[in-house]
Amino acid sequence: MNNEIQVRTLIKTLCSTGIRVGEILNLKLDDVNWESQTICIGKIPNQNLIHLSHDCFTNLKTYLNERE
Repeated sequence: MNNEIQVRTLIKTLCSTGIRVGEILNLKLDDVNWESQTICIGKIPNQNLIHLSHDCFTNLKTYLNERE
């Protein structure tokens, strides 16, 4: 079950944000802004804020809760 949630979250994040596979693999929890539902991609000064859809954000939270 956990693997299914992980794959679904990965695919939804890739499709809804348009970020590259390499960018999502390098993503850290500190890159996620939980209040504004955004993720920060890249390094200073080339950082991009990517907004997560409600569905994608919900899947991410579910996956992280299941993982623990």
